[in-house]
Amino acid sequence: MNYRYLFFIIFSLISSLSTFAQKTENDSIDNDSTDIEKKSYLTASITYASNSVSYGRVQANTINPTIGASIGYDFKSGIYFNAETGIMPTQASSTVTTQPNIFGGLSLQGGYGFSIVEDVLSADVNYTHSFFQNTSKITSEIQGTAAASISADLSWIGADLGSNFSYGNANTDILFNFSINKNINLFPIGKDTLSITPTLTTYAGTQNLIGLHLRNIPKRITNPKLKTAIEAENAKLIADAKLFKFIDLDVEIPVSYTISLFTFEISPTFSFPSNLIEPVKSNYFAKNPFFINFSVSIKV
Repeated sequence: MNYRYLFFIIFSLISSLSTFAQKTENDSIDNDSTDIEKKSYLTASITYASNSVSYGRVQANTINPTIGASIGYDFKSGIYFNAETGIMPTQASSTVTTQPNIFGGLSLQGGYGFSIVEDVLSADVNYTHSFFQNTSKITSEIQGTAAASISADLSWIGADLGSNFSYGNANTDILFNFSINKNINLFPIGKDTLSITPTLTTYAGTQNLIGLHLRNIPKRITNPKLKTAIEAENAKLIADAKLFKFIDLDVEIPVSYTISLFTFEISPTFSFPSNLIEPVKSNYFAKNPFFINFSVSIKV
């Protein structure tokens, strides 16, 4: 089965739902003049990640914390734009790559989010383009990603189903993810809110661009033994990367505190990667990595 076609079917279906949702919303507003008008808003955030982990994958025996910053604007129509950048401070003293670089890259995103069933079912379509990716990142070969997702917010549980199509210079990947979560408001603090949202997310897809990242590593590796091991098994990496497989399970426990315009969040995450593509003698990837994200955001 060609999973690229499946992605485009899902992407087109969710996009077409936006037309239906917009019509339904307009009809509702026409029939009820008391509806609260949606407002546009600006968001900005600063984040710290204890390690650069992508889909449960991070280089073994290496810690690459990332400091990031983002800014975005959401229009009341549902259209939004975001920009994100970051630095990787430890890369300045890295001995793994021949050209250490602390700049983590730049990503620009545009998308459209909309409600299908008010307060219950929503969807989103977006495109992200990445520039100047740091070569130490597992996702460094990704240049652009088109994504579509649909979310259900029931009274007792939340669920998300998403798909994305990523491309780089020499290859493409298709990825699907499914997550369930439960938002728990621990207790109000005046007008402020303290909440915890345990989340379980699974990922399945191809790994061509991760494989391309690994095949390019020998150009940057200074350890002769590791370089030889990786070069010797490039053919195996190419074959394994093309297969559609379950690749990761993440267990995340975000705790957030909202006070006025600000939200503070800490999010410990346990990753359980599967079907790793790597030179078997190199043990390149860490097994079951754990990392923590810290963030401060403002919405005005």
